[in-house]
Amino acid sequence: MPGVEPTDDDQELGTAFAYADRLAAHYQRITHRVLRLTLLVAALMAVIFEVYAEVLPLRAVPLAYLLCFALLTLILIWHRRLDAQGRYLDYRALAEGLRVQYYWRLSGLTDNTSSSYLRKQLDELRWIREGLRATGAAPPPSSARPELALKCWVHGQADYYATHARLHQRRTVRTGRWSQASLTVGLVAAFCLVVLWRLLERFVPWHHWTVLIMGIAPISAALWETYAERIGSRTQANQYARFATIFLRAERLINRLELEPPTPSRRQNEQTLLRELGREALIENADWVLLLRDRPIALPKG
Repeated sequence: MPGVEPTDDDQELGTAFAYADRLAAHYQRITHRVLRLTLLVAALMAVIFEVYAEVLPLRAVPLAYLLCFALLTLILIWHRRLDAQGRYLDYRALAEGLRVQYYWRLSGLTDNTSSSYLRKQLDELRWIREGLRATGAAPPPSSARPELALKCWVHGQADYYATHARLHQRRTVRTGRWSQASLTVGLVAAFCLVVLWRLLERFVPWHHWTVLIMGIAPISAALWETYAERIGSRTQANQYARFATIFLRAERLINRLELEPPTPSRRQNEQTLLRELGREALIENADWVLLLRDRPIALPKG
């Protein structure tokens, strides 16, 4: 941190946060790639089925379907054994707890995040609370810099959450448009089949392709909706927007505090703000972790 010499304990805490954050990002990439690959193979299986039923009834087509099914099963088994999604969420939870703990220490607070984080959550997350509790074994910092914690943490997090809220909102709109476009194509194909029935009956290949498109379109729409639901883009957009609101309110309070002279009362108010902000951030993050834990990557049904 600029302007302050970190102690060995603070350096170790910062290093632990960096490792947890890096591991969370690593397993997040694996989770999202597996999800996209799973839905892509599922879509390919739907196309193969429709092609076999309407256009190309050859023995090699169901063989391709079986190979895709085997590939999809292997991907899901590998992902389940690796537990990439669980590790991604666990490390993200740990990183957030360590982040708050670091800035609490920087501001001179002796509170431990384990008392405010994941208290009523699943037993398998207990190791995170125990790891955070261990940070309380370090002696309290010799010097407090709450104004530095406010500057480095609050301002940075406010920008981060506002930016990611917009990104997730755009992703939600984009997936919604693809889903709507797929449904529209399916409806157009069904309309053509009804209105141009006699014409399509005379051109058998056209009839088959129209039926194929009509069958694939709603499956495509469902897969787009499944993708958006599994990554929780709409929910995450709302969650990040709430995070941004919390930190933006904190920024406004900081601006008021900065107008006051540097008295012990001001420092106490800054520490109180950091304590409440940290608790609120931990509560929101715990809700986010539990939300995504209820949406595991699984073989699409139907």
